Amino acid sequence: MKEIIIESPVKSNISSKLEPGNKVKIRGTLYTMRDATLANIEIDIKKKKSQFNIYKNSIIYFCGPSPAPKKKKIGSCGPTTTQRMEKYIPLLSKMGIKAIIGKGKVSNSFLELLKKYNIVYLLAVGGAGAYLTTFIKESSIIAYKQLGPEAIYQLEVEDFPCIVAANKGKQIFS
Repeated sequence: MKEIIIESPVKSNISSKLEPGNKVKIRGTLYTMRDATLANIEIDIKKKKSQFNIYKNSIIYFCGPSPAPKKKKIGSCGPTTTQRMEKYIPLLSKMGIKAIIGKGKVSNSFLELLKKYNIVYLLAVGGAGAYLTTFIKESSIIAYKQLGPEAIYQLEVEDFPCIVAANKGKQIFS
C-alpha cells in the first residue's frame, strides 16, 4: 500500500481520498491540543475572547510535549489517548479542523461524530514520542503557555508518519 502525503493546512477534502489503514505522511503545520487546552478554548469562545480561525483546515495532534532537552527543538512528543476528546469534536468542527491525530480505539459514538463533521482520525504510534520528534523541524508555543505541556504548540513537520484509523464511519479497530 502506497503512502499518501498530506499537506497541512489542508487545501482539499482529504476525507474523500483516505481509507482506514492507509499510511500517510504529513508535511506542514500541526497544532497540539489536549483536554485542558480544549476546555480553555471552549471557555474563550463562549466569552468571545478569540475567533480561533487560525486552526481552519488544520490538523490537531493530541499530545503534550515534554520539556525540550538542551539543543533540541522539543521534548518527547507522543500521542495521547483520543477517546477522552470525544466531547470536543463539535468544537473542533466549528474551528474548521480537518483531521486529528491521537492514539487508541474510539467508541461508535465518537466515530459517528467524526463522520458527521467530516473529520479524519489518524493514529501516531504510542510509546514512540522520542522517535516522532525526529519529524518535527520547528516548535513554538502559540497559546496557553501557562498550561505547560498542554499549551498549544505549533509544530512544523516533515513526513510525520500516521495511519488512517477512522474515516467516513469506518475504523481499523474491530
